[in-house]
Amino acid sequence: PEEMRPKVVIFASSVAIYANAPERTDEYARIKKNINYFKSLLWHDLEHEILAYDIPGTRIVIPRYGVVMAPVSYVKLQFLLAKYCVLGYLGKENAIVSWVSHKDIARIMEMFISNDTLSGIFNVSSPKTVTADEMTRCFARVMNRPVLYRVPSSLLKLFLGQRAKIFLYPLNIFPERLREAGYEWVDDDFLTTLYGIKEELFP
Repeated sequence: PEEMRPKVVIFASSVAIYANAPERTDEYARIKKNINYFKSLLWHDLEHEILAYDIPGTRIVIPRYGVVMAPVSYVKLQFLLAKYCVLGYLGKENAIVSWVSHKDIARIMEMFISNDTLSGIFNVSSPKTVTADEMTRCFARVMNRPVLYRVPSSLLKLFLGQRAKIFLYPLNIFPERLREAGYEWVDDDFLTTLYGIKEELFP
């Protein structure tokens, strides 16, 4: 019934859908399924199914999230690894990583809900990417520790499986549609973002 329909449906996706994007890539780029990357296949199929719904009066928004930087267990673990000097560079490719802070996610979600002109696919990531090596150096710098070694790509794949490709495949993703919508980022500097998260995790 019309009176029970939501005004907006927000379905979380991932920049992993792009699989391998060494050049700057935005929402308008044509992308193909990467049969060698399960996450790419998964998000392609899920987005296709969601966009197939045509609900009168309901907007569908699909945010493709970059790696989320937030005061959660994964990020806390990186800080602790850096503290005890066991955080290493990941792989040899030094891939580009698209990321976004939890503060920006909250503000962007509010914008999706309140702005009834927005629909479709959005890259929810910082306009400034980092490399995997830069990410590691920033965690170490925030904890005032050195980075002493590099984790081989083969070892990453052994322990992380498909998840290792997050740090091995370049994802140079740009949030063009958010820029067009006039969004202004709270956190667009990775190092500054980490200092803020450290204060939240270790007050």
